[in-house]
Amino acid sequence: SIPYSSYPTFNTPDALADALKNAGVDIISTINNHTFDKGDLGVERTLDILKSKNLEVIGTVSNASDKNYIIKEIKGISIGITSFSYGELRENTKFLNGIKVSDNSKEKLNVFDMYNVDNAFNTINKTLQNISNTDIQILVIHWGDEYRRIPNEFQTNLAQKLSDSGVDIIIGSH
Repeated sequence: SIPYSSYPTFNTPDALADALKNAGVDIISTINNHTFDKGDLGVERTLDILKSKNLEVIGTVSNASDKNYIIKEIKGISIGITSFSYGELRENTKFLNGIKVSDNSKEKLNVFDMYNVDNAFNTINKTLQNISNTDIQILVIHWGDEYRRIPNEFQTNLAQKLSDSGVDIIIGSH
């Protein structure tokens, strides 16, 4: 078990998974700039706990070969959903919250380049191609500036590219 902690490296109790399930949540996005705060163990344990509660997960995977998206059929409508977070990408290395993502986890986390809109779009679009045949494409995306309520130029440019490529719903967080 990992001790609970808050800023600047976050960790939450397992009871949160029960609370989300009891509130009617079915799918959890597990990717954001704090996903690697507790290293490989935090990533793996989060996935294990959520899956043990029968919650579906987007944004991180247990194995690099796992699908990093979900396709659901709901009342005859096919829905594709995936999730990504901004991060730093340098020399084939990912950084989240200033923490270098291990070689073990770097291919398991949906992270896009926070400094280059075209690179960000290209990274996300590789996954979007897998859900392009669905009726509705949903992207949950962690981006932008903390505590700022209006989008920055990067966000508006990336949102336009995503919309132009066929994304129907963008759910942004930060």
